[in-house]
Amino acid sequence: MKKLIIIFSLFISIFSMASTDDELQKASKLITKGELKKAQIILENLSKENLSKEVSLRVFNNLALIYNSWNNVEESSKYYTKILELHSDDNWYNINSNQKLLSYALDEKDYDSALRYMENINSLTKYTEIPFVANLIYLYENSNKSDKLFNLNNLYIEKMSKNNKLMLYTLLFNMFYEDKNIDKSLKYLDKIKLIQTSEAKLTYFVYANKFKNIYDGLLDIEDINIDSIKNDIDINILDELKNIYIINNQLEKAYKIINIMLEKSYTPRIVMQALKLATIFEDAQNIRKYTNFLEINSDRGYNLGIAYFNEGMDEYAEKYLLKALEENDKRSYYILLRIYFHTFNDKGLDNLLDKAIKKDIINEEEKNKVNYEYLQYKEYKNRKERVGVK
Repeated sequence: MKKLIIIFSLFISIFSMASTDDELQKASKLITKGELKKAQIILENLSKENLSKEVSLRVFNNLALIYNSWNNVEESSKYYTKILELHSDDNWYNINSNQKLLSYALDEKDYDSALRYMENINSLTKYTEIPFVANLIYLYENSNKSDKLFNLNNLYIEKMSKNNKLMLYTLLFNMFYEDKNIDKSLKYLDKIKLIQTSEAKLTYFVYANKFKNIYDGLLDIEDINIDSIKNDIDINILDELKNIYIINNQLEKAYKIINIMLEKSYTPRIVMQALKLATIFEDAQNIRKYTNFLEINSDRGYNLGIAYFNEGMDEYAEKYLLKALEENDKRSYYILLRIYFHTFNDKGLDNLLDKAIKKDIINEEEKNKVNYEYLQYKEYKNRKERVGVK
């Protein structure tokens, strides 16, 4: 009889597991279809059953996601907290739940809870994820937790490699710089300076330039040996360095930097900047290479035209905006107006207005008004030039 009871109990358990799995699959399909209310009812019913830890994780996580999509923070938090209370060995669920609860706590300005969740995340990742460590330090700094900051520094940060320290301090510099917290920004800029690697020196130079009116640690632009710069430098640092050279009218060095950037990331945005400098230096080979790349890898209409326009490359912008206008993209008309006004292109403006009338973008009265405004604008600019006003 005992054997029969055991077998019968096992059969019920297997049947229950199969039934639960079916219900979970049904809920997942409903979520995929966007039928969240139906999925929520199924999952809520499942959550009341005696589930295994693995199944509970999936049920609670889906319920948390559903309530989050409904902006119901209270219910979403409840299920993320339930996940943590399971003490699962699955770090993904634990880290994800702490991150969500951290986000909610920050929105509520509950910084004590936010710190607790951020400490949990770092403990789960063993303080190896630099962005998480940066976020923890940021919270410690803003909460004046100097004792915890001291311990964190001694136990983990001092043992980091130079590259990881540079990554950490760069993140912190930017976080405080965005907050307009100059003292904290300079604190981490000084830490960057102490690392004493070629990349740290370059990073220090770029960021110190942001404080050149108040910071006495600024390097001179000539102190940078451009030929020693390698493509393993962070691309954001290279981008900022390129801009510094452009501001200082050292375009050849800016061109060298942008070619290093292209070795790291051959993207339309960087290629377009390279094309701008290649055009200045009349580098015919690279002009062909860059324009061909942009033709292939960009939307060859309005989007490419406006991108060229934003870079001040009117000749290239005109080509693609005219193409977009032929395809009845009316937005191009207004950008082309700005180009022709700026370049005093009488013929281009006349052709544009004729096309705009044919495409019912403007009427004759509006055409006459544009021509009048154009003549007035030309007269105004000529008058300013005659009196020596730029």
